[in-house]
Amino acid sequence: CNSADSWMIVPNIKQNHYTVHGLQSGTKYIFTVKAINQAGSRSSEPGK
Repeated sequence: CNSADSWMIVPNIKQNHYTVHGLQSGTKYIFTVKAINQAGSRSSEPGK
């Protein structure tokens, strides 16, 4: 993702963790996670 308002969709993650590659040292990033399962979906609060 190269712009300030970009989203990166990572489908079919089966683990409870994910590594984001290519981040720049000294740059501020905000992450939001959306979980989807049989019960529906829910987004997290943004994390820094």
